Amino acid sequence: MKRSFGFTLIEVLVALVVLAIAMTTLIVSTIETTSNSRYLQQKTEALWVADNVLNQLHSGILEFKAKNMSGKMNQAKNMYQWTTVVSNIGKPDLYRVEVRVGTQHQPSMVSLFTYMSLRE
Repeated sequence: MKRSFGFTLIEVLVALVVLAIAMTTLIVSTIETTSNSRYLQQKTEALWVADNVLNQLHSGILEFKAKNMSGKMNQAKNMYQWTTVVSNIGKPDLYRVEVRVGTQHQPSMVSLFTYMSLRE
């Protein structure tokens, strides 16, 4: 009886199937990671936009009129839409100002709020 060295056809096919499953899993994982990374990048940029709007309100660059406002802002080559929701909290001239930011495809990604009073 002759001893043969090497792999049989079945062993090679099983190894190829295992390799194909591993590569498919790796590709799917990479795609999901890339997608999650993009989403987190957009969410961070939206948070920066909300922070910028609140800072502009506090500094007087945007005039605070105790009413809802909206606008658009570029951040890192992306366009974001922001909206303020102003509500009276029961104290005279003191308001809760919430800034909601999103994109055209995802209207509400983040929100930040602060308290402001009317300037005299």
